[in-house]
Amino acid sequence: MNTLDSSAPQAAPTAASSRSGPGCGLWHIETLDILRERLRSWPAVFPRQLGDPVVPLAVDVENQLVRLLAFRDIDAIMLIKVTMRRYCRSSQYLAALARDGAFHHDLDGNPVEPVSPADKAAALAALEESRRLAIRFAPPKTTEQIMVTVKALKITAVLSPEQLTPTEASTVMLTLATPDGAKATAKITGKAYRRALNQIVALGGGDQVVVVLQGSIKKPGEIEGAGISVQVRKPPAAASESEGGPEPGPG
Repeated sequence: MNTLDSSAPQAAPTAASSRSGPGCGLWHIETLDILRERLRSWPAVFPRQLGDPVVPLAVDVENQLVRLLAFRDIDAIMLIKVTMRRYCRSSQYLAALARDGAFHHDLDGNPVEPVSPADKAAALAALEESRRLAIRFAPPKTTEQIMVTVKALKITAVLSPEQLTPTEASTVMLTLATPDGAKATAKITGKAYRRALNQIVALGGGDQVVVVLQGSIKKPGEIEGAGISVQVRKPPAAASESEGGPEPGPG
């Protein structure tokens, strides 16, 4: 009875079954294009259009290409060496070498011999090094500023009642300031301002109420159409009630 010898050489697949691999990019086609005018015929093993498979080339591919040169001079030979070095160092080519069951191919696209374990290991190591360098030297994340024009910026600010001091002025210029130094000033009638002070007292003082100022910003630092209102302080889950609507300022 015949038995299968597991140590026998791996059988070469057919050309049709072996022509699979990572899809090429535009870079591969442009890199190879420099050889088109130098060679008498174009090798079938090379990708012709975007997405064609990249497959491992025969070990002596450079010698095979030299034999296809229309004019064999030192410049053409060096061009082949440089082009093949660039092509064979691409991540797609290295991935093709590292594939399980990968075969080297001659210029006609025929599989000729399996990729050795050593070549596969070297390809995997090169891919990992390429990945590591890509992470290390990746360009920094950038921020792009985009300007959008709007009619106005609406503002609703909650004020501390204890900071509102009494005044008999006919107009109050109420300036809001943040701890970081941003400022904006609202012009409010004295009548509306004093009405808010009276409501604070009537509703039980600063612990029981909040003061809300509303308006819009069209110019830096200036709150237009400002109104001030006093609302009863409610627990977070309860709806806020407004005691008297905001009274718009002049203009």
